[in-house]
Amino acid sequence: MAMALGFATLSPASGGVPRRVVERSANVSARVISTRFIFKTEPGTNTQTPAITSGSGITQADWWLFAAQDDSTLVAVKGTDGALEAVRVFPSVDGSDRFSDVYGNKKLKPDLEAALTIPVASGFARGFGVEVSRNRPTVQAVLLVGSGSKAVLRDRMALIFPKDPVAESMAIPVQASALYEAMRREPALVGTEGELNIEGVSLVRGNSCLRFYNRGNGRKGSVVGSVDIRLDALLGYLVKASKDPKEPFTPRFERRVSYDLGLAEDGETIGITDAITIPPLPGAPRGMRGEIHAMSVVVEHTKSAVNDGYTSDAGIVLELPDGRLVMAPFRGIEGAGSLKVEGLSIVSARWVGRTPQLEINFVAVTDSDSKDIETPSTLAKVEVVFRP
Repeated sequence: MAMALGFATLSPASGGVPRRVVERSANVSARVISTRFIFKTEPGTNTQTPAITSGSGITQADWWLFAAQDDSTLVAVKGTDGALEAVRVFPSVDGSDRFSDVYGNKKLKPDLEAALTIPVASGFARGFGVEVSRNRPTVQAVLLVGSGSKAVLRDRMALIFPKDPVAESMAIPVQASALYEAMRREPALVGTEGELNIEGVSLVRGNSCLRFYNRGNGRKGSVVGSVDIRLDALLGYLVKASKDPKEPFTPRFERRVSYDLGLAEDGETIGITDAITIPPLPGAPRGMRGEIHAMSVVVEHTKSAVNDGYTSDAGIVLELPDGRLVMAPFRGIEGAGSLKVEGLSIVSARWVGRTPQLEINFVAVTDSDSKDIETPSTLAKVEVVFRP
């Protein structure tokens, strides 16, 4: 039996996991203002080539913008001077750094699906081998997270500790098998018979925890859900696992939740492709004075967590401080409703007006899933407005 909790609707899910049900609300809108292909110009020429081909995450650390790619062992980095560079996070596989059906090696791709900037306590940073001055309690790192949709190759994470010049940044790959195996046993993420496919990770609860979101596509029984892991506990595990891939995972999952985001017309599940947290902001009305969690969503019409399909029902979901989930479809440019946003980064967020409304501007990276390996990803400008 469903019950009301504030404005949220909770009902039992598999494994006794609470379920939050989304409402489509006219009080929230999501407009795609523009998109542009991400090209780079080859030195000394006017030739443009794709800079990113399967964008899967985007985050800013210091003055660099990091963009993860699910089809590469490299991460693209753009500085304030406009220069585009690459940082290696995993070794090449059979001499390849790009993976595609065209090359016949897609099954070997690392499938990095989330990128976010996290604070790392100096003690943990030193555990990773990073030099940190004694007067710095924390340093920034970019955390990259594999989907876990296939064991071993996709059960990997990496941390990048940025440095100027970018080429001197330290990248720490981690085989996090025990963590992913624990997630594959977690009902909030896989239900009873579903597949794991982590697509979003965000800092939550005042930066004390990381929330891992499962997309929910895949075979019958797959679920959309999330769990929280204490940041310090996860970093402690990753330090040890970076030295010993067999390190057991002992931290517990907290705030286990499943989400009912609805279905497309053909019955396919609307799933989460990325998530980011808007911290408490000044001027918020009563009931809104807390974290707001933004999630990009889409339907990918495929029965597999590892195969691509055509997309529809793209949009944004906001999880509000009062517990509600509200959804808005993408509007604006032609094709907005099928835009597969894979990474969100906040440009600005503020409450405005005498009767406050929340205005959020995002830059988003998309994945076209094109069969043409020379089709680049796009950067999109997205404006979200919420009126309580």
